[in-house]
Amino acid sequence: MNKHIILKLGILIILILNIFNINIYAATGSIDDVISGGDSFIESASSSGVKTLDTDKMKESSNIIYNVLLSLGVIAAVIIATILGVQYMLAGAESKAQIKQSMIPFIIGCIVVFSAFGIWKAVVLAFK
Repeated sequence: MNKHIILKLGILIILILNIFNINIYAATGSIDDVISGGDSFIESASSSGVKTLDTDKMKESSNIIYNVLLSLGVIAAVIIATILGVQYMLAGAESKAQIKQSMIPFIIGCIVVFSAFGIWKAVVLAFK
């Protein structure tokens, strides 16, 4: 593989890990305050007679959105993988190298999309 591409991928991975690391440390100390503030807000609204949020409907809507977007992501990944696979099988030696280069962003995109859905599901399950 080209050293330049490996260097760019390494820098990208380090930046992504640092972004997650900073967000985790920033939110760790205050997440309990946010949750307790939200609970007290909902309790004060329900005691004053104001219609409150239906968390079950919100979770149901979140699950519907999650399933639709995940299905679209899987369909797009399968279509693109099929196209790249057919192009690779029919290509000559020089074209195969170009197709391999186009597979790198595809694989990175799949990792990002499916890990995002995993994180989304973990967050939804954590707040049940």
